[in-house]
Amino acid sequence: MITPVIKQLHVRPRTLLLGLAVLLVVPTAHAQWLTWEQVGDIPVGVLDIELDDFGALWAIQSEIYRLDFGATSWVEVADESHSHILVIDPDTLLHSGGSVARSTDGGETWEGVWDEGGTFYETALAGPHSGLLLTGVRDSSGSGYSLDRGMTWQRSTFAEPSTSNRECRAFLEMPVGHPFEGRMMAGCLGGLAYSDDGGRVWNYTNAWWTFQTDATSLTLGPDGTAYAVSGDGPGPLGYLVWASSDGVTWEQRAPLVGSAYLVSLPYPAPLGSLIAITRSAEDVPGVYGSTDGGHTFTLLGRIPDDSTAGGSLHANDMLLGPDGLLYVAAGRTGPTDEWVYRTTEPVVVASEPGVPEIPEVSLTLSVRPNPAVGQTQVEFEVTETTTVRMEVFDALGREVAVLADGRYEHGRYTSTFGGSDLASGLYVVRVTVTPETSGLAQTYTERITLLK
Repeated sequence: MITPVIKQLHVRPRTLLLGLAVLLVVPTAHAQWLTWEQVGDIPVGVLDIELDDFGALWAIQSEIYRLDFGATSWVEVADESHSHILVIDPDTLLHSGGSVARSTDGGETWEGVWDEGGTFYETALAGPHSGLLLTGVRDSSGSGYSLDRGMTWQRSTFAEPSTSNRECRAFLEMPVGHPFEGRMMAGCLGGLAYSDDGGRVWNYTNAWWTFQTDATSLTLGPDGTAYAVSGDGPGPLGYLVWASSDGVTWEQRAPLVGSAYLVSLPYPAPLGSLIAITRSAEDVPGVYGSTDGGHTFTLLGRIPDDSTAGGSLHANDMLLGPDGLLYVAAGRTGPTDEWVYRTTEPVVVASEPGVPEIPEVSLTLSVRPNPAVGQTQVEFEVTETTTVRMEVFDALGREVAVLADGRYEHGRYTSTFGGSDLASGLYVVRVTVTPETSGLAQTYTERITLLK
């Protein structure tokens, strides 16, 4: 079964059931107060977490850890001390923190590939910039980009040159179907920027030079609105939430105390369609929800804190899993490691009052062999009469083949992909299906590796 792309979540679209550890219940002081559990068997004190396509949770700081699907124990993958990790596939990993290193054997060995690098961003598989990677750069170029899965990198530029440091620390892409499809946004030390060519050239927005400190987070709301957090609010720890419908013109929303990470939910849920977690609020990170597009936020709970551990607790990263659980990488000043936490209950549910359910299309896809030498057979099956369009894109996002396009009855269909005119490398199959019963289109993706 191939996996539907959930653009608004910006998460790996797999249902996870990672191993449970000790359950931590925060005393109820709010009608929707969140409760938390520790993830894995040990505190790992990480700076960055990521979920891959196979349900594994990855974490990095002084070491790289992996918690496999269904497992309860962290596995130390490598003794590599960096700040950010990107899992392209189970074998191909990148880490950075001033430089970029790449592994093609699941983290056993690493090769330095660039002398710059910070926050990573992988563009959507189904989109104008499919296969493009971005990373932050600690100089006036702001970011760098890769077109070959991180093997080589080039610096971006700004349309208006400047010598000021403007490292970009957060990225966002307008998804397929958005009025500004393919536009990219970056949160940098100098403010918010946008790009219409996949991050090669950045342009300033009206929110440039507004931030006194870095922009820490970008996310896309269920209605297509982009949200950002900047360090330009009232007070010494003041931060602001910003919103934009086009990624170019931004308006201020609510102030937050302490720099924050944002995630959006796929539709307005009881906790709100926008969730923020502050790195430092009343000594313990707070989680806040907004039901009005970031104009106001309500405290939903705090990350559990063991006061006997010493040092102050802070949140280093946050993501929303495809299981609807909220994951937080916590840290602590001093030598004590901290846990990765997640909520005990989903913060989103399958459907909400007034939100139509989108029926799942029973669509299966088989690519055999994969990787393939020369050619491969792509087989798909639908269980009802459905309009199907199956396209193949190369790593630069260019369409190279259309394997199916039309109305298909219940059944199984096969097409051949490959040929002497195609180069070795990664290709992405994008399948758009529209069942006649609902008329609602859904998009699915799968990767193909072609070898010569």
